[in-house]
Amino acid sequence: MKRTLITPAEVISRAFSTDELLSPDALLEEDIAAAEEGRLVPVIGRPLCEALHQGLHPELIDEYIAPALAFHTRLLIQGRLNIRTSSVGTTAPRNRPSEGELHAQRASLRRQASLLMRRLTLHLNQNSERYPEYDPSRNPLNRCSTDGNLVQTF
Repeated sequence: MKRTLITPAEVISRAFSTDELLSPDALLEEDIAAAEEGRLVPVIGRPLCEALHQGLHPELIDEYIAPALAFHTRLLIQGRLNIRTSSVGTTAPRNRPSEGELHAQRASLRRQASLLMRRLTLHLNQNSERYPEYDPSRNPLNRCSTDGNLVQTF
């Protein structure tokens, strides 16, 4: 059984642009596992997640889950990437972006991750017969939507 549904290299290739130089060593499998547990499992359910870890539905991972999971993983680690910790302490880059720029970046990453998770939900809902492990009634995105500061329930 796979430890995580995607690798650190996949996170980098899907959620970072080519001019954002980042080593796969900057990302841990634990970062991906945290994004899976905190963001993916509540949406797709544990039974489908376990089926994916056992190798079922690889097309679902490649087309829908990997993009959403990559952006959720980046969102989780972005703060850590903005500063560095070493044996001499914590340092920030010389040309540190303003707080407003950091906020805009986080908001952009949140929107992208959210849109990709909604795309996954739509696919699962429209193709639920292909994924018997998925229970749409347990997916919170089928009952609630957050748009900006507005929460909508269905």
